[in-house]
Amino acid sequence: MEVSGPLRVERVEGADPLGAIADEWRALFDSSACRLPFLAFEWAQAWWTQMRRDRWTVRDVLELRAVRDGSGKLVAVAPLMVSERPGAGPVRVRQLHFIGPDGNLTEVRGILCVPGMEQDVHAALRVHLEAYPRWDWMLWSGVPPELSDIGIQQRWLTRMEAREEHVLDLPGSWDEFKAGLKRNVRESLRKCYNSLKRDSHAFTLRVAKTQDEVLAALPRLFELHAARAAVTDTVRHRDVFEGERERRFMEAMYRAFAQRGQARAYSLEIAGQVVAVRLGFQFGRAIYLYYSGYDPKWSDYSVMTTCLAEALKHAINEGVTTASLSTGTDQSKSRWGGRVIARQEWVQHHGTPHALVAYGTVRRVRRFLRRFGLFR
Repeated sequence: MEVSGPLRVERVEGADPLGAIADEWRALFDSSACRLPFLAFEWAQAWWTQMRRDRWTVRDVLELRAVRDGSGKLVAVAPLMVSERPGAGPVRVRQLHFIGPDGNLTEVRGILCVPGMEQDVHAALRVHLEAYPRWDWMLWSGVPPELSDIGIQQRWLTRMEAREEHVLDLPGSWDEFKAGLKRNVRESLRKCYNSLKRDSHAFTLRVAKTQDEVLAALPRLFELHAARAAVTDTVRHRDVFEGERERRFMEAMYRAFAQRGQARAYSLEIAGQVVAVRLGFQFGRAIYLYYSGYDPKWSDYSVMTTCLAEALKHAINEGVTTASLSTGTDQSKSRWGGRVIARQEWVQHHGTPHALVAYGTVRRVRRFLRRFGLFR
């Protein structure tokens, strides 16, 4: 994409700031070949509609930024928001961050940008925001590896833990992909398939793509995800979708992506019963595999591994060349090999005495609440 002139950062305002740049945002997402659903307009719109907070303890305020070149063409979108605590009153602390502080629903947050312009866009946005007074500290999320130095004075910067995404580069056939796996993974796959066959359990993979199909798969996913979270004799996972608000968001978000033909739900069926589900998204020749769930009664057959393997096999047959296994460092992702993309997070303080005191106070309160399981 050819860029003209210096970059200009503008705050998008009006009755519907997200809708005001929806068409441009979608066009930028498609042309950039982005494979992260969290940076799409559909994600931001569903999140802001269903998940934003407006109560006395905390209030979220949209701070959407559009970055344009000299000709006015959109080259980046920064879906920012400010969280104010408390939600009203003369004394408040204000955190500036990207849409998606939601307990791991939004796995990667950050800027949607024309490829190759990350350095210039981050620099322009940083200068713009440092002159904007309505925040005390900012969480820079999803910073790509090439931007290890984001140009901020070190005394105002705190390095946080990076988020790791596991990405597989897929060859032209399943046999070729399987041959490149580690020996222990190949053996695990062999046992998965053989155990089902030995006990005469035939399976089918159903791939939901249409809006009706994907929305119909969500209730079973919620059920199986909760069942997996209740298992205590293995690696613990919490139920991300236990709240009504989170489920409404998932339904709104998946409806929007399904309307663009980008939503996927991979369901493994045995004897007419869905025993495992993996949600996903497909953008061109790339898929992003999202949350999953399985029936613990079928755990001896490793049905979740079979479901993932069948989803990858289906993607390869459709010509997909890149598969993201989402973020996290657990063995269920790392054992498949592939590339690890580490996206750094930084906290930038605004530098005022109020900002430093506010950030320190919030950190101490959160540590106290975590001790009693009141803050995640």
